[in-house]
Amino acid sequence: MAIGGKGLYEVRQVKDIREAIFGAADIYGDKDALLEKNKVTDKYEAYSYNRFIKDIKSLGTALCNMGLKDKRVVVMGENRYLWSVSYMAVVNGTGVVVPVDVQLSQDDLKFIFESSKPEAVIYTDKKAKEIKNLSEQLPSIKYFINMDGTDTDNERFFNMNSLIEKGEKLITDGDRTFIDAKIDPEEILIILYTSATTSVSKAVQLSHRNIVANLMAMSSMINVRSDDVFLSILPLHHTYECTCGFICPLYLGASIGYAEGLKHIKKNMDELKPSVMLSVPLLFEGMYKNIIKTAEKAGSLKKLTTIIKVADALHLSRNTRRKLFSAVLAGLGGNMRLMISGAAAISPTVAKFYRSIGVAFLQGYGLTECSPIICLNSDKEFIDASAGKPLPGVEVVILDKDTDGIGEICAKGPNIMKGYLDMPEENERIFEGGYFHTGDLGYMDDKDFVFITGRKKSMIVTKTGKNIFPEELEQKLAKSKYVEECLVFGVNDKEGDSIVTAAVFPALQVFEDEFKNTDKKFMYNKIMELVKEVNAQVPTYKAIKKLVIRDTEFVKTTTRKIKRYGENLKVD
Repeated sequence: MAIGGKGLYEVRQVKDIREAIFGAADIYGDKDALLEKNKVTDKYEAYSYNRFIKDIKSLGTALCNMGLKDKRVVVMGENRYLWSVSYMAVVNGTGVVVPVDVQLSQDDLKFIFESSKPEAVIYTDKKAKEIKNLSEQLPSIKYFINMDGTDTDNERFFNMNSLIEKGEKLITDGDRTFIDAKIDPEEILIILYTSATTSVSKAVQLSHRNIVANLMAMSSMINVRSDDVFLSILPLHHTYECTCGFICPLYLGASIGYAEGLKHIKKNMDELKPSVMLSVPLLFEGMYKNIIKTAEKAGSLKKLTTIIKVADALHLSRNTRRKLFSAVLAGLGGNMRLMISGAAAISPTVAKFYRSIGVAFLQGYGLTECSPIICLNSDKEFIDASAGKPLPGVEVVILDKDTDGIGEICAKGPNIMKGYLDMPEENERIFEGGYFHTGDLGYMDDKDFVFITGRKKSMIVTKTGKNIFPEELEQKLAKSKYVEECLVFGVNDKEGDSIVTAAVFPALQVFEDEFKNTDKKFMYNKIMELVKEVNAQVPTYKAIKKLVIRDTEFVKTTTRKIKRYGENLKVD
């Protein structure tokens, strides 16, 4: 059975995650599902759909045999094959999966373990020391399972490969506990902690129905093919990557290759030759600036710009553009055809550039609480400055509008979470009036495209009651090649008014290449010229009054979003 509609692609209907993934294996069998770099050979090794399902069933059976049926299990580690096996084994018949950020400190992990109350933790060597310490402090956690190595005491500490072997034998001997497990699509089987860029992290409770509703709706708006290869960059514990960059491509029969890290993206692109990439604006904008910088160094920027203008004027097809700009596309692995940006707004200039060279570039909008997508630009209908239209089945309204029609973006639909764990008062507030209140501000046009103006919490309010959205100014600053990263925020003066302040981390390499000068005062003066240009484009009350040049990059979340609190807001 398939779902579709006007302007939508038909997609296979599923009622839970297991049906989505196991059903894909029935269709695609021995086709490559996941590709992971072998650290010994330095080559990518492929795991087929059939192998993936076999390992999921084996691990799930072993976990159930350990008494973890219907229990909570933490999964944390770097993006890799066994992370994916672990997630699917827990959520598809064992119990409740709690994906956790591997970058968290020991204290943060302790807080999450105490909050979520897992009975087992699956981890990697990267966290072995912290896990050892926490195992002594938290006797309530029965089992610790390492994806790496072979060490095991077979009492509290176990090795995953040995458990997969054990589960395989149990299945051979007739154990069908996991295989025959019933999935209730409405039951809370996923607990995700928000990245907390603006406040204390909350535990989001999701069901299979939440995820698959989002899965089918987004897949109906974008043409993902079974011959696509996704490059997995963002951390898998994050719902954007987990739903859109992991579950979605597998549901649709595509392959996923794991990047080795941000420093290795160029190399991994050359090796995997991916056709689809999901990421955040910071990475796409950085890649764009590198392309421009490379062309500038080679003396071919003017030629590139001219050819783009001609291609646009002639309305050349995407295929023709791909041939025309094959040299540029070679730097992206050669096969890149689709890029999807999320987590924050991206400059329309960047989106248009990628589309000009033959890559379909789309952006969406969502939150962990929404599994995660609320709005998405489709590959048939899009506006670069917009977050897109509400997904099929999702209702979006703008509440408490001001005179400009800007208000809080609120949503209702099958993808919206059940609520935060153990936070009844917050749940009552966040679902006031029957809609989920996102905390984001924006407006909707007459064609239902949603435009985001900023976060409620980051909005700067002047003494005269004027609202300033930092994101608008950040986008204008970020267009410059002299700006690596920037953040705009308000600093209260003695009279209590907000001084609009821009903190900028300069593009040091650009200053070195162009001026042979990275003196802080010189860079300040150059970027101040940019600030004056930006100020000329906005009303006086929005003008940036203070500029701060940073010596270091901004502190970010593991999904590469700049944190809007703490030391990032220091102006000294």
